[in-house]
Amino acid sequence: MRPMAIFMIVLAVVGFADWVCGQDETGFQVIVHPENPTRSMDYLEVSEMFLTKTKRWDDRMVVSPVDLKAGSPVRDSFSREIHQKSVTSVESFLHQQIFSGRAKPPLVVGSDAEVVDFVSKNPGAIGYVSSNFELLGVRVLSLLVSPKRIKFVEPRYTSSAKRAKARGTVVLELLIDANGNVSDAYAIKELGYGLTQAAINAAKGWKYQPATLGGKPTETTIRVSVRFN
Repeated sequence: MRPMAIFMIVLAVVGFADWVCGQDETGFQVIVHPENPTRSMDYLEVSEMFLTKTKRWDDRMVVSPVDLKAGSPVRDSFSREIHQKSVTSVESFLHQQIFSGRAKPPLVVGSDAEVVDFVSKNPGAIGYVSSNFELLGVRVLSLLVSPKRIKFVEPRYTSSAKRAKARGTVVLELLIDANGNVSDAYAIKELGYGLTQAAINAAKGWKYQPATLGGKPTETTIRVSVRFN
């Protein structure tokens, strides 16, 4: 079997991004206590807090997530967009965490007003409410939406790498312009035998659905891993 390059997009945004401030297109807005210093988060960071994988904020304050009850259209929307899962799948995961003793589930309340009340009284709280709900005593987080790759070019596994049976991962940072083109790529973790340059050359041929800012395309920087096996 010939060596192959396997690719993994790391959901970590490094630079500019699609910042959806205030109301989210999916019908919800994520809120925190006004004294929380965090101003923005990406979807993965929000998801991991509600899945109890992330238990503390950057300032070491304990995270206190609050969910709307199952059956709420806002929770359905939040789960699809943030977790990329159904509410049923999320609850199944949380039950497994509880059963194993690894986590305590988020508080569940029945209305937007109860979410706002809880978040406004708890500095470490994070919650979500419908996009048209009037807010008082809380602050809306800016949500980061990563660009999506729509065209892929496979990196060339070099002859010298084949002879040496070289294996490993190249980590790249890609600058994606407002048209979705990779305008620059550079390595932050390299491999020998020409594999770093092979990864860069291929990445420059990739095409993305660009990030948007206020509904308009904008430049963004993301980090990706290219694994050669």
